[in-house]
Amino acid sequence: MRRMLRHTFLGRNAFWKLLIGIIFGILMSTEIRWLIVPGYKELFQCKFGSLSSGSHPSPSKQQPPTETRVENIKYDIPKKELLLVGIMTADKYLDNRAIAVYNTWGKYVPGRILFFTSESSNLSLPLPIVALPTVDDSYPPQKKSFLMLKYMYENYGDKFEWFMRADDDVYLRTDKLESFLRKVNSSKNLFIGQAGRGIQEEFGLLSLEYDENYCMGGPGIIMSHVTLAKIAPNVKDCLHNLYTTHEDVEIGRCVQRFAGIPCTWSYEMQLIMYHNSSGREAFTKKLKSKEVHRAISLHPIKQHAYLYRLHNYMNGLKIEDAMLDSLKLRREVRFIEDELWKKYKININDENYIDNLELKRLSFDPSLTKFKPINETMMIPWDFTSRTLFSVAQLNPRRKLEGALKESMDDIVREVMESINKVSKERGRIIDFKDYLYGYHRVTPLYGSDYVLDLLLVYKKYRGRKMTVPVRRHSYLQRSFYKLETREITCQPGSGRLNSCDKLVYNSDLLLAGHINSRKQGRKLLDDENAEVGKIQKLRGESMDYYADLEKEYPENKLVLKQIDIQQEQEARKEYQEHKLEEKQEYPEHKEEKKEDDNHIGDDEYDDEPLHFTANEEIYFVVPLSGRNRVFERFLKNYETVCLVTNEPVHLVLILYTDPKDPQSKSFVFDLVQTMKDKYTNFKVKVIEPEGAFSRGVALERGASDCPDDALLFLVDVDMSFTTESLERIRLSTIKHKQIYFPIVFSEFDPSSVYRKSESPDHFLISESSGYWRFFGYGIVSLYRCDLKFIGGYDTSITGWGKEDVDLFDKAVKSNLTVFRSADPGLTHVFHKVECDNGLELKQREMCLNSKANTYVGQRVLAQFLNNDNDFKEFLAKPHLEGR
Repeated sequence: MRRMLRHTFLGRNAFWKLLIGIIFGILMSTEIRWLIVPGYKELFQCKFGSLSSGSHPSPSKQQPPTETRVENIKYDIPKKELLLVGIMTADKYLDNRAIAVYNTWGKYVPGRILFFTSESSNLSLPLPIVALPTVDDSYPPQKKSFLMLKYMYENYGDKFEWFMRADDDVYLRTDKLESFLRKVNSSKNLFIGQAGRGIQEEFGLLSLEYDENYCMGGPGIIMSHVTLAKIAPNVKDCLHNLYTTHEDVEIGRCVQRFAGIPCTWSYEMQLIMYHNSSGREAFTKKLKSKEVHRAISLHPIKQHAYLYRLHNYMNGLKIEDAMLDSLKLRREVRFIEDELWKKYKININDENYIDNLELKRLSFDPSLTKFKPINETMMIPWDFTSRTLFSVAQLNPRRKLEGALKESMDDIVREVMESINKVSKERGRIIDFKDYLYGYHRVTPLYGSDYVLDLLLVYKKYRGRKMTVPVRRHSYLQRSFYKLETREITCQPGSGRLNSCDKLVYNSDLLLAGHINSRKQGRKLLDDENAEVGKIQKLRGESMDYYADLEKEYPENKLVLKQIDIQQEQEARKEYQEHKLEEKQEYPEHKEEKKEDDNHIGDDEYDDEPLHFTANEEIYFVVPLSGRNRVFERFLKNYETVCLVTNEPVHLVLILYTDPKDPQSKSFVFDLVQTMKDKYTNFKVKVIEPEGAFSRGVALERGASDCPDDALLFLVDVDMSFTTESLERIRLSTIKHKQIYFPIVFSEFDPSSVYRKSESPDHFLISESSGYWRFFGYGIVSLYRCDLKFIGGYDTSITGWGKEDVDLFDKAVKSNLTVFRSADPGLTHVFHKVECDNGLELKQREMCLNSKANTYVGQRVLAQFLNNDNDFKEFLAKPHLEGR
């Protein structure tokens, strides 16, 4: 009993001690808050009444409640902005790199950005520039770097949570940087960046201990306001104790000395603060890479023009994210509406929203069975992909993966891996992509691209029991199409001096009209009215009222080519002539070409020049010829029909060589030319007779040299047939000092194989059986004479068949002029037998033989030949082929 009473007493004693301790703690904390937090006592009295009298006032004496509110009490704790970015630059970079930074990511910093430069720098630029006293632009910029930190602390030390030092050749993804910094406590002593210890040659020379490092300055250095407050007052001391010429190393040493912390030891920082070691070529090529996508800071962008390119790419990624968010919201809205209807029979479908067919389409969840074919003809086949592409939609079922498809699959794989590794840190594992084994792909026009991929991955577990194992994963994916958007461009073409908008509209009208009536002027229209109307709808869609008006105007549905208003042409021609003199004064002719490195032309002297255009600009046909009388006769007849009869502004320059096999062929050519002169007074022709053996490059260079510098040249072979529409496309697609036009021409197969005739009945009949597009042919080109000189002209040392056109194309690509390529249905290379001289160089002869093989017959016709050839079938059935 005594023992029980004793325990009871001890228990009660402990209870009273605990209660007294709690009360004492509350009183002490209240007293401390009164002393430390300004305004807390007033707030306490406002809510609970005064405690100074030791008792509560009676209800009769109680004062009426005051109007004091909590939010009206002023505290001495100002709200800080998130980030101040200090860009270290120099006077020579203010008008290029600094401007580029400010016009791209600099405007979106979650705080403020300042550009720190030397005392003598140009301050007239529209930038927030800080010219540091006693600082010059000498390298290494150690003094500039330390004084920048001091300036940031003295002027903004209590206004920002974070401070960042960066170079003028860095790109920051400010949205990701803000998200990153808001997850970190700025009240801690932090020094964030990509940790470095120097390159291998510098080990032991940077005066760093084994456990010391520094934050690499290139990708950027981030400090909390606590860290900056510790080092800024000691900047003078740090500047007097420098051990190396590397300013980022010395900043790290200063932080270690006065803040007592190193740079963040984290492998992840190499990915977040990404440094590309390619130097000047960094970020100038492919941007679709996992390094670019997961980085916050990208360094270096030495060529400031590529900063705008990178910024546009990042904006494109934001647009894609916004589109995806929009699709998800539409799907959620549809789900909610369906649930309301199922449970409560409530229909909230707005007539302008859900009844819209396109919005309904966007609201469907991802599925490979969205599209429901009505019959077997509507079935969409899948393409099989592995190392190559197998497709039933092509004549050649097996072919190399096309660039667009390969890029699309790379994007899909990257997005899948980002989704898989989204929570990798929490799970203590990461999964890397190694290869895709095979897959299926198709495009559903209404919904998007569908993929079924078999991926080979590597599973890496780094928490707990570590392991690395290969795994396979099947992914069923759909990249949904977004809503269709149209933009109306209101421009009036034919004004003489065109901007890009005018050029686009004018070009589109003519190209469309040319497709609709590709057989006329001079040829009959198609008789099938329904087919013609269907062609209209296919080419211009239901929204182009212009052609609908044409149909009303011509009830018989026979279309005519859209003609440019004659008065507009005359006004355009007049304005062009007025600008010609101004052009010569304001934009002198091209200087001699400047070759950099491997013939790279990098001048931008024409970038700001306005575009000039006239509907009837004269075209100079430059045609090399040696023999081939009947072919030239056909060419001249085509020239007569298209140019002379219609009075087209053209000029023919004929470079005529003596044919060793037929020395009398020249007289035949002269007779044809003279006959045409007698028949047409508007026939402008110049015949040049060079000496020596025929060489296409030499001939074209010689003919072009006899044309004016501002002449629009059409360098063409005598085997070509052309239409009026093709001449319009030449005028529209060739821009002086800006653009060179390499049309993709249609090349005929051997008519004896296709038609069982010696010549095609229609040289402009385009089909898989009649010919093929010469995607890798560059012999036909349209450009101005001054631009031909600018890029270096033809290589006259090349003799024999081929190579001179490829050489000119390479020069055009390496120049700062735009190379424009497009399939032109009005340009046809008429079939002729190709003779490959045995004396050609090995490369030239190989190219010649390949070209010769392509001209025989199409794959479809060849398959029919083999299918109908009994001897071939018997050959395939022979026993010696079994097992192969």
